[in-house]
Amino acid sequence: MERCLEVGQKIFLLSAYETSAADFFQTLVRNKADLMLDVRQGNTSQLCGFTKKKDLAFFVPQLTGAD
Repeated sequence: MERCLEVGQKIFLLSAYETSAADFFQTLVRNKADLMLDVRQGNTSQLCGFTKKKDLAFFVPQLTGAD
């Protein structure tokens, strides 16, 4: 999927470090995120908790409606 940034769109940086799953996903919803990119190299480690690659792929669209 290829998307270009349009006038008026914003880019945010959101960290899950020391953040609960509820706060993380509520932040996405509150800011009306329509796309989330995970740019971490190590996003499959057990230390990632709720932000593991497969978990984010499921939860982000389900809880926020974002791609």
